[in-house]
Amino acid sequence: NISANSNLLKDSLLLLKNANYSQTDNVEQLELNLKRSISYLPNSVASGVDLIDILQRLLMESQSITANFRSYRLSLVFLPKEIQRLQQEFPEQNTLILELRNLQQQLQALSVSGSDVLLQQKPLKAQIKTLSKAHKQRHIKALLKNAATILSFHQQLSSFEQQVEHFNLPHKSQSLLNDYNKAFLKQIYRANWLKQWFSLVVFGVLIGTAVSLFYLLNRVYFLENNSQKLQQIADYAPVMLWMSDAAGNLIFTNDYWEKTFSFYNHRNIYSTEYLEGIHPDDRIMVLAFYQNQVNNLEASGIQFRVKNKEGDYIYLHESLVTHFSEHGEHLGFICSIVDVSHQKKLEEDVHLAACVFENSIEGICLTNAQNEILQVNRAFEKLTGYSRKEVIGTKPDLMRTGLQTAEFYTKMWNEINNTGIWQGEISSRRKNGDVFPEWLTMMTVENDSGELSHHIAVFRDLTEQKKAEEDIKFLANYDSITKLSNRKMFNNIVAHALNQARRNQMCVAMLFLSLSRFKAVNDTLGHEAGNQLLALVAEDLKNCARDVDTVARVGGDEFAILMDGIAKKDVYSQCTDVIEAILQRLNSAYIIDDKKVFIGVAIGISVFPDDADSVELLIKHADMAMHYTKSKQHDDFAFYSKNLNTRVQKRLHIEQELREALAKEQLFLHYQPQYNLETQQIEGFEALIRWQHPELGFIPPDDFIGIAEEAGLIIEIGKWVLETACKQLVIWQQQTGFPFRMAVNVSLKQLEREGFVEHVQYVLAKMELPAVMLEVEVTESMFLDEDSYSLKLLHRLHELGVQISMDDFGTGYSNMAYLKKLPINRIKIDRCFVSDIPADKDDMAIVCAIIDIARHFGIKVIAEGIEEQQQGEYLLSQGCDEGQGYFFSRPLPAAEITKLLI
Repeated sequence: NISANSNLLKDSLLLLKNANYSQTDNVEQLELNLKRSISYLPNSVASGVDLIDILQRLLMESQSITANFRSYRLSLVFLPKEIQRLQQEFPEQNTLILELRNLQQQLQALSVSGSDVLLQQKPLKAQIKTLSKAHKQRHIKALLKNAATILSFHQQLSSFEQQVEHFNLPHKSQSLLNDYNKAFLKQIYRANWLKQWFSLVVFGVLIGTAVSLFYLLNRVYFLENNSQKLQQIADYAPVMLWMSDAAGNLIFTNDYWEKTFSFYNHRNIYSTEYLEGIHPDDRIMVLAFYQNQVNNLEASGIQFRVKNKEGDYIYLHESLVTHFSEHGEHLGFICSIVDVSHQKKLEEDVHLAACVFENSIEGICLTNAQNEILQVNRAFEKLTGYSRKEVIGTKPDLMRTGLQTAEFYTKMWNEINNTGIWQGEISSRRKNGDVFPEWLTMMTVENDSGELSHHIAVFRDLTEQKKAEEDIKFLANYDSITKLSNRKMFNNIVAHALNQARRNQMCVAMLFLSLSRFKAVNDTLGHEAGNQLLALVAEDLKNCARDVDTVARVGGDEFAILMDGIAKKDVYSQCTDVIEAILQRLNSAYIIDDKKVFIGVAIGISVFPDDADSVELLIKHADMAMHYTKSKQHDDFAFYSKNLNTRVQKRLHIEQELREALAKEQLFLHYQPQYNLETQQIEGFEALIRWQHPELGFIPPDDFIGIAEEAGLIIEIGKWVLETACKQLVIWQQQTGFPFRMAVNVSLKQLEREGFVEHVQYVLAKMELPAVMLEVEVTESMFLDEDSYSLKLLHRLHELGVQISMDDFGTGYSNMAYLKKLPINRIKIDRCFVSDIPADKDDMAIVCAIIDIARHFGIKVIAEGIEEQQQGEYLLSQGCDEGQGYFFSRPLPAAEITKLLI
C-alpha cells in the first residue's frame, strides 16, 4: 500500500502540472495520498518510524502548497485582466505593455512545463524587479506582485517534486516489508509451540464442557418447566402483570393484561399510543411517577384513568417495583395492575350518599341494632341543638318529652319491627329544653343475612308548618284586624246557640251594629287609623258584652253580638243593659294618632224564638232593625218588629221605582279598568251598575241591589247588564284589536234561576264573543252549601270556557276548601285588606297568604281598591297579577273608556 501510494504521489504531481495548476482537486488528492500512506505504517516497526517522518514532512509541504494555491489561482486570473485594462487606459505606453505581455507569456509557458522553473526563475525575477524600479505606479506594482506570486508558487511546486524523487518511497517501503516478514516467521514458530499445548488444554476443556452441558440441559429443562408454571400462575392471577426493560419495552405480560390492552398494539409503556389512552388529566402524573420510580427501590402505587376497548375510561391502581442491577443500574419495571373502577364507583356513590346525608334539610340519625346513635347529620345538630360528639354512643331517648305515653312507643316499635317503617307526628325536646313537633320516619336496615343491623330516623321540624296552619285557620275563622270571629265562624256559633236554646227553652238575642261616621274617619285619617279604630271598638264591645257573649266583625264597619242562654223574662232587660253600655262607650271620644275621633253606632236586635227560628232569619231581622236605626240618622237601637212600616214603605217605594228604572233607561253602566300590575296594560274591565233617578238623584248600588235581589228584579237587571257589557266589549275589541275581558257581577239569585247558563250561551253566540272573554264575579257567601245548585251552575259555566272570579275574598266567609272544589280562575282581594297596605302588617300578611294560597292552586289574583302607588308595588312584589282602583282609574262611562283606550 505504501509503495502504491508513493506512485500516487508522483501521479498527483503530474496531474497537477498537466492541469496547469487550475484546479484544487489535484492538490487535495496529493494531500489525501500522503495521509493514507502515513496511516498504513505501524508505529511498532522501527523502519516505519523514519518513513512516517518523511511522509509527515511531505504532508506539511503539501499543506503549504494547498494554502498558496488559492493566491496562485487569483493571480492567474488577475494578471491578464490587469494587462488588458492598462492597455486600454494607457495606450501611449506601448513599450511597457509589450514588456508585460512578454512577462505574461513566459509565466504561461512556465505553467505548461514546470520542469523549467529553476532555470527560468532567475531571469523572470530580474525582469520583474527591473519593471518594478522603472514603474512606480501603484497598479503596476500590484500587477508585478501577482507575477511574483505565480513565479513563487511554481518554485515551491518544483522543490516539492524534487523532494518526492529524493525520498525514493518505494525503496523504503520494500525495506519495511522485509522487516515485517522476518517478524512474522518468528511468530509462526512460537504459534506452533503454543498450538500443541493448546490442543491438550482444549481436550480437557471439551470433557469438562460436555459434563457442564449435560448439567445445563437439565437446568434448562427445569427452568423451562418452572417458567411455564410461572406463566400459568401469572395468567390465572386476578391482577394484570407486566415487566419492562429500561427503555420501557414490555418483555412479559400475563393473559389478563393482554385481554384488557391488546387492542392498543403497543409494546412500550412510553409509546404515544399508550400515553394517548391515558386520561389527559393523568398523563403528566403517570410519566412523573415512572420517572420518580427509576430512583426509588421501594414499591409504590398510583391510580389513574385509561381508555378500555369500548372507549370508556376505567380506573386502574398500578403498583410498581423498579428493577436495578447490583451496580445500581436501572434495568426495568415489574408492575401489577388492579381494575378499581367498581371500587371507584362505589366510593363515588358513598361520597354522594354522604353528601346527601350531610346536606339534607331534614335531620337524620343512624343507630345500630341496639338503638345506639352511630352518626347524625348537620340538620340534626341544627334542629336539636346537640352536637355530633354529644350524641354518638347515646340513645335517642335523651330527646323524649314525656308527652307520648309508653303505649305509644310500644305501638310504634311493634309497627317498625313488623313492617320495617313507621311515620307519624311526635314531640321532641331540644338541648335547651324547648319542645317542638316533628314528623318522624323510622326505617330498619337489614344485612345480607336478613338480620337487623341499623335503624334510620329521618325527621323534620313542624313548628313553622303548624304556625302556618294556625294562621290559615285563624284567617278562615277570625278577623285579622279585630281578632274577633268572622262571619263564617259567627254563623256556626249562632247555629250552635240556637240548638242549645231549643233544647233548654231559652232565648237568644242577636245584636247587629253599624258604626257611624267610620268612613269619614277612614277617609280623613287613613286606613291605618281606621284599623286602629276598629280594634279599639272591638275591645270596647267585648268589655260591654257579657263574658258568655260572642262578639264578631261581620263587615267593614259592622259588628254582631250573640247573647245566648237568656231566660225569656230577662232577654230585653239584659239586651238593654249591654246596648246602653255600648252606646255610652262608642259615643265617647277615641284617641287616634293624637287626635280625638267621635263615632256613633246604630244597633238592631232580633230575638229567638220571637223574631226568627233560624240563623238566617235571626241575622236578617237584626240587620233590618239595624238599617232602620241608621235611617233615623242618629245613634240609637231598635228591636225587630213586624210593624217597621217606615222602612218597609221605603223599600217598597225603591222597589217600584227600580222596576220603572229599567224600562225608562235610568240604569247605566260604568266600567273600571283592570290592569296587569307588571306590564301596566289594561287586561279587562268590571261592569258596575249605576242608577240616576230623576227625583231622588244618584242612588248608590248598595241602596238598591239588595232590594232588587229580594224583589227578584235582579234577574232582569242582570240580563241587561250582561248583554250591555258584552256588546260594549265587542265594540272596544273591534276598535283596538286587543282581546279584553269583561267582568260582570252575578248574584246568588241569578245563579239559582233556571236557564242562566243558557242565557249566557245565547249572549255569547249573539255577540260572537269567545267565552273566555267573559268573567263572572261571585261572592264567597254563595258557597256555604257545597252541594248547592249554584255551585253546579258555576261548573257548567267553567266547562263553557267562561272565567270565574271570587269577589271580596277574605272578608268573612273564606273557606280554603272551596279553592280546590270551585272552578275558580281568579280571586279578587277585598279592598279592606288593600286599603291599609303597607302600613298594616296584618293586612300585608293576609294578602301574602291569599296570594300564596292562590298560586298553590294555580289561581290568578286581582286586588281591588288600589289607591296608592305603594299598594300596587307591594302587591306586584308579592306576586299579585292584576289590580284595579282609583290609582289607575275610577269607574268611567263607555265614552271615556273609549278615549282612554285610543
